[in-house]
Amino acid sequence: MLKEASPMRKTILLISFFLFFQCSQADKIQFDASKGLGSVIQIVATETVNAPVNTNQQSGGSGGGSGSSSYNFGGNISGLVSGSITLTNGSSTVTLIPTSPGITGGAGTYQFSSSLTSGSSYSVSITSFPNNLSCNIFNSSGTISATVNDIDVYCYSVVLTSSLTVVEGTTNSSNNLSIALSHPPGPNPASGVAVTYPNFPTNLSVNSALPSTITTTAVNRIVSATNETGTPDFANESEVITAKVAQSSGSATNVSVTSDITITDNDKRMYLVHIASGTGSVGGKAGADTLCTSNKPAYISGSVGAMIGTSTRKPLPTPSSDWPLKPLYTYYRDNTTTIIANSNSGAILPFSWSNKVNAGITGFSCPISSTTCGYITGMDNTWTVLLSQNCSNWTSGLSSVDGMTGWAGSIDSNALSYFASTCDALGSSANIICVEL
Repeated sequence: MLKEASPMRKTILLISFFLFFQCSQADKIQFDASKGLGSVIQIVATETVNAPVNTNQQSGGSGGGSGSSSYNFGGNISGLVSGSITLTNGSSTVTLIPTSPGITGGAGTYQFSSSLTSGSSYSVSITSFPNNLSCNIFNSSGTISATVNDIDVYCYSVVLTSSLTVVEGTTNSSNNLSIALSHPPGPNPASGVAVTYPNFPTNLSVNSALPSTITTTAVNRIVSATNETGTPDFANESEVITAKVAQSSGSATNVSVTSDITITDNDKRMYLVHIASGTGSVGGKAGADTLCTSNKPAYISGSVGAMIGTSTRKPLPTPSSDWPLKPLYTYYRDNTTTIIANSNSGAILPFSWSNKVNAGITGFSCPISSTTCGYITGMDNTWTVLLSQNCSNWTSGLSSVDGMTGWAGSIDSNALSYFASTCDALGSSANIICVEL
């Protein structure tokens, strides 16, 4: 018959209940999933978080025997969410899985099948670890004088953000690299374990030092990518960040977890496409996009879009979902290192621009042989869409309808809003600015 719990034991049980409440919240953490400034983050939580099962961490055997000369021995296990673990005491072993008798969801009690005679010593060790989990063992040795039920095992892993996309040159609160433990590594939920990280890529930075210890409470660090230096390569990068957790008592191997981080290049290109009909009837924004795609240069492998203003494609008051410019990007002329302009946080190109769209146009005189002195915009010099001057959302080629055009030889507001032409004869402004997305 088990003895009645002492006042100390009762206090411990109350603490255990409190700790259960603390840790049970760990799997309810919500992470920012906003898409500000082109960033994407996924929810982090792939493992069940079990509460510590025992806080009676006194070394040696625990009481409760019936006076018999031989006693059973075992303890509690938690955090065993996958795989199997083998515990060994001399020639006796016990292998546990998340659904072993007495264990539910990786937490519960276990017992060796053999018993020990009074006065015998025991020394339990972990001889086989579950894949991708670290396990610590407590109260593993002693001399038995009663039933032992506190040889406790805590299993855990490190949880990283499953994936993250960062745009070069931007810093945003949604660019969080989240790090946490799936389960407490020991009887005290606040206990931490040492963690090491590799060197980050030179164009990836973290807003503050990553912690040397982590707990079940998620630690978020803002990740940002610096702008490239030198010649732009117009290519995204993929990086793999690995966090390796150093093992504590009773563990034999290191557990490491990786997180995939995509660094989106913020260098994009612009090019002009001629409208063969010479009118403002291009099939709306969809038709304009098709013209951009059909005439896409070989050096661009990704998607492109037309920088035109319509009732549904516009930068103000907030950019529409299909607005081709992105916040804090650098836009280049064709496949060169000549910068046309840098976008601001509102995804527009403030004046004055760095360079003209067409280097061959000087002043406001269009060479007789040129067909690329301007381009359709449908916007005024504040980037507001002009519904009365966008050729009926770029579907009309009538002389009774107007369309605003920009001047390819200008870097001031005339580059966006220079002349309203009749939609039947756009002349040398029958062009579209196409943007690499």
